[in-house]
Amino acid sequence: MVEKIQKIKVAFRLGENEGNPAEFNYQGKGYVLYNGTEVSLPVDVVDHLNSLKYPEYKLEHDEATGQMVSKLVGYKHRFFCVPLDMRKVAESQARAE
Repeated sequence: MVEKIQKIKVAFRLGENEGNPAEFNYQGKGYVLYNGTEVSLPVDVVDHLNSLKYPEYKLEHDEATGQMVSKLVGYKHRFFCVPLDMRKVAESQARAE
């Protein structure tokens, strides 16, 4: 028996490089997503995309050495997948538990 893949409709947003599409493979399937589009994606893909972050640094003056040093100030999300139907999110979370 083949298990049906749970999908959810999301608004896709790029957190960086907004002029280009996001092209990637996830578990052997290729995806091309454009900023500002509404798409139906498997819940696993949405979870994966929402977990991707990159560090953000800021240059600060180090009083002890007089040098400029790079300090980690936080993380930014690379992608945002905002669910458009919260009922499906609740259903998929209930199934996972």
